Amino acid sequence: MISCSPSTPSQPFHLVSPSPWPLLLTISLLLTTLFFCLSLYFLRSSFFLIFFCSRICIIGFWLTDVVSEGTHLGCHSLAVQSGLRLSIVLFILSEVMFFASFFWAYLHCSLSPNVELGSLWPPAGISPLDCTSLPLLNTFVLLVSASTVTVSHSLLRTSFTNSSSFWLLASVGLGIFFLLLQGLEYSLCSFTIADSSFGSCFFLATGFHGLHVLIGSIWLSVSLPRMLLGHYTSCRHFCLESGI
Repeated sequence: MISCSPSTPSQPFHLVSPSPWPLLLTISLLLTTLFFCLSLYFLRSSFFLIFFCSRICIIGFWLTDVVSEGTHLGCHSLAVQSGLRLSIVLFILSEVMFFASFFWAYLHCSLSPNVELGSLWPPAGISPLDCTSLPLLNTFVLLVSASTVTVSHSLLRTSFTNSSSFWLLASVGLGIFFLLLQGLEYSLCSFTIADSSFGSCFFLATGFHGLHVLIGSIWLSVSLPRMLLGHYTSCRHFCLESGI
């Protein structure tokens, strides 16, 4: 049962009631990682999939409680929203450093290729994709999706909910289209992640980027019915902002 005491001027913060989800999610993450590593050697991958699906369910239940606290119980005061926005800013900064490591690895290998790579970049035997073909189209789709979700956010702030939901739906569709194009791009690659540092840098950077697009598309897909149900107003739509 979720309970929320009304905020007072002396205590504007929401004191979270006891919840089983943090402990269950921690156990699920541990078991998911453990069985994933074991599935690489001798165990079947079905064990990993079971715990992975359980983790998704736990996250869904936890977010459902958070939505109830913020939408129906009114627990998310201005001070709570400020703390949530700060957490998103810190998360984005960590993501910047995460992807900066991939760019650093790529630039280090390309600007000064080692002898083990044949002192060439790309290494001999690897034919990279033409950057003016499918990768350029993927970049264009990603930029258009960023524009549509920005338009959706701007319309929501001016209380045009119907128009905002249309542009949000377009953003989700473009995100899915981007993932399909990335899958096609992978199928056309003549190299794998095991082909020297070039393949490792390429698939790790683009793979994690595609994972972020997938999570963002799911997040916006959840925000779409919430917008239609009237959970968002022109001044209270933190969930949508965090997905953007």
